[in-house]
Amino acid sequence: EIHLGDAEDARLQRENAEYKNLVREYREGIMFFSIMEKEVWNKGSADTTGQRAYYEAHKSKYQAGDRVYARIYSTSDKNFLKTVHDKATRHDTLTQLDLKKFKSVTNFRAFGKGENKIVDMVPWAVGLHEAEADGREELVEIERVRPPGQKSCQEARATVISEYQEEIEKKWLESLRKKHKVK
Repeated sequence: EIHLGDAEDARLQRENAEYKNLVREYREGIMFFSIMEKEVWNKGSADTTGQRAYYEAHKSKYQAGDRVYARIYSTSDKNFLKTVHDKATRHDTLTQLDLKKFKSVTNFRAFGKGENKIVDMVPWAVGLHEAEADGREELVEIERVRPPGQKSCQEARATVISEYQEEIEKKWLESLRKKHKVK
């Protein structure tokens, strides 16, 4: 079964060299993307054992300056933020209803200087700190302050995965060059 579009495409490729080259380039691009996804990107993202080994072998590269372990609560309601701040200061538990009223709540994570403008606006001390940014009221909960030093594998994870994928790609290309002659 041949569709009219397929017949027209075949005719255009026979009669128009530029179109034929464009179609070939498109197909090769899709094929290249699929191969890279299978051989490099997915392998690097899924192989947590390989990521850990890569991190351990290159640990000295992953250094951090001062950082805080914090999360950020964001709302547009200043009164609500004040109520939550007061409640937390009294060590009352925040309810699920309280948390749902925020526009966003980030998970606890490490922040270095310059990584987040809201975290940079507050004092880097354990506790709750209020800030205002872009018309939103922010509450920053700092759990701990960490001095400069070695990043954990989890803190360096995004960089580790990226660099590990580059290493996988390099090794894969070397193996292809050994198997096949490059023309």
